[in-house]
Amino acid sequence: MRRARSLALLAAVVLAAGCGSKFTLPAQSTGGLVPAKDEYIYTGSLSGVAGNLTDVLITRSSGTQLLVAYGADPDTFPSCDAPGRSLPGGTLALYPIFPAPGQPPLSIHFDGLWRPQHMAEGGGRLFVLDAGDTCQRYTQPNLAPKILVYQIGTSTALTTFSDSNWAEVRGIAASDDRTVYVSGTFRVSEPDETGRHTLRFRDGIWRYKESNGYGRDGSWTVLEGSGTGFVSHNKGLAWGPKSNPFLWVTDGEKQAVQKLAIETDSLSHGIYQFDGTQSGLRFQDPYGVTVDDDGNIYIADRASGRVLRYADNGGSADFTQLVNTGKPVGAPILQLPVAVAVLDTMVYAADPPLHAALRFERRH
Repeated sequence: MRRARSLALLAAVVLAAGCGSKFTLPAQSTGGLVPAKDEYIYTGSLSGVAGNLTDVLITRSSGTQLLVAYGADPDTFPSCDAPGRSLPGGTLALYPIFPAPGQPPLSIHFDGLWRPQHMAEGGGRLFVLDAGDTCQRYTQPNLAPKILVYQIGTSTALTTFSDSNWAEVRGIAASDDRTVYVSGTFRVSEPDETGRHTLRFRDGIWRYKESNGYGRDGSWTVLEGSGTGFVSHNKGLAWGPKSNPFLWVTDGEKQAVQKLAIETDSLSHGIYQFDGTQSGLRFQDPYGVTVDDDGNIYIADRASGRVLRYADNGGSADFTQLVNTGKPVGAPILQLPVAVAVLDTMVYAADPPLHAALRFERRH
């Protein structure tokens, strides 16, 4: 059944490509599409993306849909005066993974975004981090980083929110009650030994509650630090599983992924961390992370070009398998994966150098 639906998707998206869709899906690869039991193989991709593919998300609130964010990274411009700097460089599009039989997949495009970088879903809402422009944000406040909130299945923002203390946002996550967690670097006013306050840049995780109009929850934070439960050079962020949720964050300083308790009475939110050693190679640059409803953790390790699956055992994580196995023969090779999305036995990995989101499937 899974294979039949995948082939139906291939046919439907190829039809859509002929009707003006800006994405095309490759033809069925030679070498067979049926994997060995519990083994992942490459089965297709969303490709032909113009710009830097930065995130991929599979929503579950209203049917099953695939979202892809992409756009030029402002850091690719040599200067703030470079040609094209004053133009928006990104958009976001939504595509059903399993379109109705006999119909090409309809798409929803989100206009008015400057440079979308990260996405999250929670409580029937889609949250999109628009990075804006690092050069122009001070002269044009509308180009400062902000998060736009959409009803799933629509492209008109219900509301937006931002925080002037966001120095750099590198990941977002959302819970079922529509609380948004932000991973990155923040401006923090800290007192010195004389009591004078100095503005410093600190890594961490902050949160924003819908019940508070998406104002920052100042009573909650994950602090910068070297131990488990503290973060440094943190990037990707995930919330889940729904039945017993935790926060999962990739930590660049530790080259590890951390499991964090959401509510805690101590300064540390840490439960455990794992560094990829069980897979035979430590993480080289853990970048993106997601968790499925069964508590499996998927990590996009950018520098090693791998997507790995782990099982959460409560107090530790066990390596399960490599997702991008290189099968079948001739399958494209992941180069620098930055994000991963999961639905049951299907995994998508966003790879900016390939300008594509590669799809891998596993047979039970």
